[in-house]
Amino acid sequence: MLCLGFDSYGVDPSPTQIEIARKAAEQLGLNAEETFRVGDVDTAFPDEMFDLVTALGVLPYVADWPEFLTALKCRCVPGAIIVLTLTRRFSLFTLIALWQHLSRPSFSTRWRWVLANLLHTGLWSGGFVARSASTAGSDASALHKVARDLELRAVATIDLYNIALLDRRPLDRPPLARFFARHLSWCHIVFFKVTHVETKKI
Repeated sequence: MLCLGFDSYGVDPSPTQIEIARKAAEQLGLNAEETFRVGDVDTAFPDEMFDLVTALGVLPYVADWPEFLTALKCRCVPGAIIVLTLTRRFSLFTLIALWQHLSRPSFSTRWRWVLANLLHTGLWSGGFVARSASTAGSDASALHKVARDLELRAVATIDLYNIALLDRRPLDRPPLARFFARHLSWCHIVFFKVTHVETKKI
């Protein structure tokens, strides 16, 4: 987004992740020292409101979805779009990843962390496992219910297997293929439109 000329900001509770983002920006000749910060949604960039907010691969590590989505919504201007991804713990991709991981056993601490994370979230995230992970797990209907309660309107959804052969034309799947994708794919992506903005003290 920075490369395309958008005013872009990033926040993460992990200093390691923020440092990776800053170094990546530097390699592209961009200055992102102030646009990537360690923190949380409520406190980062308090003077900014956004047209587009993304939380990709985040929900499995969020304990309270209503609180988190409320915080995102409060940082949006009217008509903004919030893009969320929900990773299914049990999907074709996760089964393949688990098989590959189990076929190379080492029983080191890192190996066990990665295994635990794959089983817990369906994500291969270098072994990080949040102790406060959401009890909603990978339930897409639970996410949509929380969004409706917050007056967030789903304007588009995409289901991706994260397998090239099955993701060639994800927007043009026939009804039966959409049904299977909804239940067996790895990632459910939802675009929500903010139709009503509430103010929240930061």
